[in-house]
Parts: sequence; C-alpha cells; structure tokens
Amino acid sequence: TAQATQAALVCIAGAEACPRCDFVMELELGPTEVPEFACRDPGCLFKSCRLCRQESHPGLKCEQVTKQAEEHRHRVEEAMTEAALRSCCHCLQKGITVRFQKSEGCNKMQCPRCKKDSCYVCRAAIPASVGYSHFCQHPRQPGRPCAQVCGKCDLWDHKNQEEIEAERVKQAGKQVHSAASSSVPEPEVLRSMDGEPTPKRSRVDCI
Repeated sequence: TAQATQAALVCIAGAEACPRCDFVMELELGPTEVPEFACRDPGCLFKSCRLCRQESHPGLKCEQVTKQAEEHRHRVEEAMTEAALRSCCHCLQKGITVRFQKSEGCNKMQCPRCKKDSCYVCRAAIPASVGYSHFCQHPRQPGRPCAQVCGKCDLWDHKNQEEIEAERVKQAGKQVHSAASSSVPEPEVLRSMDGEPTPKRSRVDCI
C-alpha cells in the first residue's frame, strides 16, 4: 500500500519508489551515476528519471521533458474535449460556435442559442419538417439496436452508450499521442482510462 511504501522509504536510506506503482528499491548510487529507475515489478516495468520522476528520457534535460509533457498533455486533453462536445451546425454556418454535451434525454438536441434541432449521433441538422423522422421509427426494446437495420440514427442511446462515448473520447486522445514523438510520455488521463493495473504490495530491492 502507499502507507507501506512511505514507511519503507523512511526506514531505508537511499530507498526510492517507482512513480507508477508502490515498488521500492534501495539504490546505492546517486541519480548522477544511475539516472534511470527501472522498476522490477512484473506488473509495471516502468522506466523513469530519478530527478524529475517522468518517463526515462536519455539525452534530454528534465526541463525539456517537463515542458514537452505539459504541452503534450494539453493537446491530448483538447482533442478529448473536442470529441466529447458537440457544436450546433446551424450556428456554425453563421460563424458562431456553440458547444454542448448531453447528460441525459434523447438524441434530438436543441441548441441553447438558436433553438434549432440537430442530431447528437451524426451531428446533422434536423429541419422542422423532418423532426423525429430523422430517427429510427421501428419498434424495439429499450437500449436494443434496430432489428430492421434501417440505417437511421437512434433516438435513445444504447444501454452501453456511456462506454461507447468514453472509448471514442479516449481514442481521440490516443490519436494525438500516437502522432507525437516517442520521447513524450503518455498523459495520466490516457493511462487512467486504459485502467492500468497498480500493484498493491511493497518490495525492497537493492542495486
């Protein structure tokens, strides 16, 4: 546990913990001689810089890595926010950006500014003459897909729609991360969405 890790660090001179998990090692040499902390926990194996605690960055100064990591995190979070939000297509045609995010209700959304409708699924405008006919009209059980495969958007979300949206948002962030330099560490927001396992034990090794 985290408390056990802190206790180990207090009791053992020269002990350091992995920034990703609670694995502790006693390091006989300082960070100048051994700048990298290579976690030996089989469930982690993360390599980090002992000075800045970021992912190991041979050939780069900590200041450079910290700045790059912060800028990269901002770009990833912007992409994820953009994927989570919708923009009113009616207002966009007038050069006005009005963004919103659905928390509940059906997928026929009304812009809070112009009061016109759009589809939350495909983001297309829904003329007043079309209305609810934009959506699938076949009878179905709540949360189930259309058995007729009509190709129209669903008026109501599937029961796992939250997971689908979360995955889409995550992939938007991962796309930005994949296009970045391999030296830039993956932001915490992506690691947490991946559900990376965190070991629940403390160990002390000596190198």
